[in-house]
Amino acid sequence: PGYVLDNTSYTDQNLKTTNIQTEEFVQKYRLTLDKDLSRTLSVAAGGSFVDTMAWVTGDQPSQRSDDSLGNAYARLTFVAGALTGGTEYDRRQAWPAFTHGSFVNDNVQAYGTWRPMDLPDLDVRVARSRLYDTLHEQQDLSVDSALIVAHYSVSRVDLRYTLNWIQPTDNLTGTRTTSTDQTLQATYGDSFFDKRTVVYAGASVAERVLSTT
Repeated sequence: PGYVLDNTSYTDQNLKTTNIQTEEFVQKYRLTLDKDLSRTLSVAAGGSFVDTMAWVTGDQPSQRSDDSLGNAYARLTFVAGALTGGTEYDRRQAWPAFTHGSFVNDNVQAYGTWRPMDLPDLDVRVARSRLYDTLHEQQDLSVDSALIVAHYSVSRVDLRYTLNWIQPTDNLTGTRTTSTDQTLQATYGDSFFDKRTVVYAGASVAERVLSTT
């Protein structure tokens, strides 16, 4: 915690002097945890909180403000050879001065990767985020998403497939938009005559589907 006191005096062009006193009391707290649960599993968590109270007095009308901000997170990670995965959660909440209620930003996601030898690689990630005010008057937006990437290289051919799905929803109006993108890419590269001649070819196919309800 900390305390600041500031006294200010200024004189305008009419030789009128105004005195202002500002007091500020700040509290900051932080907590973290990192621990290996096993050789393959680890956890990390923590949070912070900051609160700022201010008082302004003097020759002008008195004012008081209180502004707060809190953060929290949690991580669970799994690593075992070619397989990696985990889940994550983040929360940010703000209580601005001179407002009722608070603003919240929640994010949660899970992911996994597969990197075997001489086999296709696979990346999968799903997530959900939500941004809203606790009074549900100004905003309430949630976004669901999923991403899948498959990659395989054999000889001189490189193949990649990507699926990206995202669905934002305005919970105040009920409007929902869904976007699905799919991409398939293939490339081939080779060289001849002691690498004096290089051949490269590539092709890709993409599709996008949009809908709003």
